[in-house]
Amino acid sequence: MNCLFIFMMQISLTGITGYFMFYRNNGNSSGEDDIGKDDPALQYSPYILLTRFICAIILHLQIEPEICQSINLMRFSLYRTGNAGRKFPQFSVALMQFIGAMCTEIINMLVIC
Repeated sequence: MNCLFIFMMQISLTGITGYFMFYRNNGNSSGEDDIGKDDPALQYSPYILLTRFICAIILHLQIEPEICQSINLMRFSLYRTGNAGRKFPQFSVALMQFIGAMCTEIINMLVIC
């Protein structure tokens, strides 16, 4: 039950981040985002872009072993578990870990671009 809660939180936070990256327009009818137009502190500077890039690389380095671990867990649950009734819970937990990590990695790549 705990892994399901963590998975739902990770997917919801990924969805919220994606929503704010692509669909938020602050009430403009033209669809353009006006963040940073009035406040010079919110405008993108080279330092902010460099900081975002470094943080994205660090996050990638943290997520990559989690993806490898989830793939190994899925492989283990399919090939090494003898009882067929025990395969589904093990595989579903590994699949939730994989989906959550991949969604986070996709959002991470979109933040870089």
